[in-house]
Amino acid sequence: MRQKPPTYTYKTKKILEKRHPAPEFYFVVGADSLNKLKSEWQYGKELFEHLNFIGIQRKDFLIKEKPKYHENTSRRRPT
Repeated sequence: MRQKPPTYTYKTKKILEKRHPAPEFYFVVGADSLNKLKSEWQYGKELFEHLNFIGIQRKDFLIKEKPKYHENTSRRRPT
């Protein structure tokens, strides 16, 4: 998908929802970015409440506040 800069996750989410109305979208993000989402991202509070997140635990970064749809993959092991 091509967009004119700056591109924001919130805007991309809206475009994807129009193009593909039925699927649920999941956003994979590291714990460090997830912790900054609400305060530093464009429309961060809305994303935090309305987007499905898969939070990846990173060394030295704990997930401080879990969003509504949060999945912590740190305990999963490949089979």
